Amino acid sequence: MNAALDAFLTHRHYQAQVIEWWGRSQLRARSYLCDALPPLDLVTSARALLFSGTQTLVVRNLDEHHILPGGRRQSGETVEQTVRREVLEETGWEIGTLHYLGIVHYHHLRPQPPHFPYPYPDFVHVIFWARPWRQLVGSRLEDGYELEASMEPVEELDRFSLSQTQLVFLRAAQQSFRAM
Repeated sequence: MNAALDAFLTHRHYQAQVIEWWGRSQLRARSYLCDALPPLDLVTSARALLFSGTQTLVVRNLDEHHILPGGRRQSGETVEQTVRREVLEETGWEIGTLHYLGIVHYHHLRPQPPHFPYPYPDFVHVIFWARPWRQLVGSRLEDGYELEASMEPVEELDRFSLSQTQLVFLRAAQQSFRAM
């Protein structure tokens, strides 16, 4: 593991762990609630749960429903710029103030693929929550992967089979919202 990431994770305890397949890559994903950003050179993605207290934004893509829209950082972008751009592109929503929740630490469990362009064997997704501010019609990129996004009542989220990772951050967003 990267020494800076190892130091960052020392004394932190993960809230959920899952094994995932991304194409040919098998990864261990651990979700941490924390109040500091990890080493930025390992942050490949930023995501935000859009939460209003009674509703959460649910995104439907080709594979599943999820509540953590976001995506890859582009060269020169801050984490905040990334999450705002990605959420707008994937959902059509502009977001309000970002509230940091934590990270998902991914660790590859298989050998490094040839010509792999991202940090290996470890990388991180940064997770925020924000209130949806306004929906901009026509701003969602039509890439054929994210099919739609809709605000759904929190009490009805069980029907979407959310992962343990998503549930960790939903509970943390609810707690943060109530504390405001």
